[in-house]
Amino acid sequence: MCIRRRFSKSGFTLVEMVVALAIASMLMAAIAGVLVISHRQLNMVADNSQERWHASVTNIMRRDFLLASQIHVDNEWVWLSGEFLNQGSDVPANRVGYGIAPWMIEGQTALVRVCGDEGQPLVIGPRRLVIERLDSSGIPQPLSAQPIAISNQLRLWIWQADSQSPALIRDLMVH
Repeated sequence: MCIRRRFSKSGFTLVEMVVALAIASMLMAAIAGVLVISHRQLNMVADNSQERWHASVTNIMRRDFLLASQIHVDNEWVWLSGEFLNQGSDVPANRVGYGIAPWMIEGQTALVRVCGDEGQPLVIGPRRLVIERLDSSGIPQPLSAQPIAISNQLRLWIWQADSQSPALIRDLMVH
């Protein structure tokens, strides 16, 4: 009497394990890359959130205003039309937006710059943004909901979350 023993195939072969480890290592490298980029962006926002955020935000907005041909407001977001530098891309964006958006921590907000498909937080803490055009007499005029030619002078107002008075008021010359 001959007894045959049947072996069932359970477990993984060495080749399957090597392939699984290679795929897992590629996924870990991709996740690490995303985390490094996120960490850099958070550090930049934290730096800008300190006392020097006024100059940093003003410089970024001034640069975009100089490149803009039109401006309008839509749902409390200020939109510029023109040809703008888009970080990480050789193709310029034709639209840039500025607005206040919820931030990672419940109840916090951030001033965000949207260029093309990319959103970039500029500073954490602002709760309100207003941009007005100044007429030839220096009198503030609200922005239109329809795109209009960008004015030679703009006034920038930014309120922080814990303040009733604006944290930043700047008149910008756009030539």
